[in-house]
Amino acid sequence: MRKLLCANTLLAVALPFVIVGCGSTPTAPTTTPVTQSEVTAPTPVPSPTPSPAPTPAPTPAPAPAPAPTPAPPPTPGPSQPTDSAVTYDAHVNTVQWYGTPLFTTTDIEIVRYPDRIVLGSMVLPIVQEDARSVFARTNEMTFSAVDSTWTFNGLAGQGSGTWVKK
Repeated sequence: MRKLLCANTLLAVALPFVIVGCGSTPTAPTTTPVTQSEVTAPTPVPSPTPSPAPTPAPTPAPAPAPAPTPAPPPTPGPSQPTDSAVTYDAHVNTVQWYGTPLFTTTDIEIVRYPDRIVLGSMVLPIVQEDARSVFARTNEMTFSAVDSTWTFNGLAGQGSGTWVKK
């Protein structure tokens, strides 16, 4: 009798857990399966192979015979101008100097190189240009020209005028 009582008690205690575990419906449980990530074992690092024993340094070979004479330089072709300049005849319309004048006449020559403008005794690097204009400057002066007019201003003074390519 005791065995029967224990079996009935066990059945009475375990039955609610079975019903709750199955969701009390005849369908399968709705829990999402847990996936396990693959576990890879680290590959052992091979031990370094011993380096070979150093070999004795090779004996130097005898010096070569005297060096051959250098080839003659190529014959120069027609000389190419390394720094082509364009010269402008400029007329000064207005000018005001704050110190020593850069030029003293009303007709001056302005020379435009590919990378700089020479105005009197000032050399100004070109910082921007296009087909119609050029802009050159230093930290002391700026020079700009658009079509046939030019202007400058800076520590030395300011002025404007016209220019024509020679």
